[in-house]
Amino acid sequence: MQNGTVYRLKEISGDALEIQVVLEMGASRFFGIQVYCDRQGRQGFPITVEPANKILMLGETQVPFELKPDEDLEMRVFLDKSIIEVFVNDRQAALAPHKYAPENLEICLFSQ
Repeated sequence: MQNGTVYRLKEISGDALEIQVVLEMGASRFFGIQVYCDRQGRQGFPITVEPANKILMLGETQVPFELKPDEDLEMRVFLDKSIIEVFVNDRQAALAPHKYAPENLEICLFSQ
């Protein structure tokens, strides 16, 4: 994926899903997955990892998280209507509520 682009997962959408994503570490300042976005990848709920700042963000909520050297990121995201639950590398969990528009059920990946 190119820097600053959003990639919509065309075959995956919904409001009751389990998503597992493995992201290889590179030079990205931040990267993640956006759920409940529209078909253009906007208006969604971002789940972001910022390795340099050692944080995982669910929307505006920051959770401390640090990757080990040369460790890939394995993220499991559970969507259950208005609840978003995230597990990262089997050692960090976070939960966030989110009101969404029923027509915005797309999933996107992003990095910068």
